[in-house]
Amino acid sequence: MAAPIGNKYNEIYTLEKELPIFKQIVEDAKKGEYLSIQEAVMHSIYPRSVFYYLCEKFKDLDDLKKELNDTIIAVINKGGLKGDFNPTASIWRMKQLGESDKTEVNQTVTNVTPPTPEELKAANDKLNDLM
Repeated sequence: MAAPIGNKYNEIYTLEKELPIFKQIVEDAKKGEYLSIQEAVMHSIYPRSVFYYLCEKFKDLDDLKKELNDTIIAVINKGGLKGDFNPTASIWRMKQLGESDKTEVNQTVTNVTPPTPEELKAANDKLNDLM
C-alpha cells in the first residue's frame, strides 16, 4: 500500500527540532563568536545548503537568520566603537552585511503648470510698474 499523498514520513527536519539549534547560533553570535552568517553556518551542524533550505522552509528560522545578521552587525559596531576592531574595516563590514548610511532627501516642488491669462496680466502689470 502506498503512502498517502502529502505525507511527511521522509522529512528529517522539523521546526520543533531545528528551532533550538538556530536559537543557540544566535546566542553564540551575541557572545561575539561569529562575524558573518557564513562563519556561523560553518560552525553549525548544518551544511550551507541545508541551513538556507531550512530558512526558506520555515519562516521562524528565516526570522532567526535575520536576527543573527543584526546581532553580528551589532557585535561589529560595538567592537569598532570600543577599539577592539579597526573602525574603517568595521564600517565596511557592516555595510557588507546590509547596514547603510543615513540618507536624507531634500525635495523642492516647483509649480510647472502654465500660468493663467490672469496671472500673465498681473505679472506683466508688475513689470510695467517697475519700468
